[in-house]
Amino acid sequence: FLKPDHPRKYKGPKLPHHLTVFIQLATGLEYIHSKNFIHRDIKPANVLISVDSDGLVTIKWADFGLSRLVNERGTCTLSGIKGTMNWFAPELLRSIERDDVELGRGTVKSDIFAL
Repeated sequence: FLKPDHPRKYKGPKLPHHLTVFIQLATGLEYIHSKNFIHRDIKPANVLISVDSDGLVTIKWADFGLSRLVNERGTCTLSGIKGTMNWFAPELLRSIERDDVELGRGTVKSDIFAL
């Protein structure tokens, strides 16, 4: 059974390749977040791409070295900003400017922004 908004229910023309890649990345990130983790280093270098003999492309997230469990508010219980600055959400960049430890926690939202 597929949810009503699941991409495989789409009956129109084949999705452009970049949308297929994005959907796989978003689905993987949704799974990570459903397990109460945040990745904290979302960037192209942390994406694995494989192509099988039929040409089917599979996309997966890699490098979970900075990932952390999140609390019920969706924030990381450890303070400090980790990750790659070019991919930071605006609130993380503001926390660097203000030297605000509380604001600088990674969140589910900051992962999504980086995506």
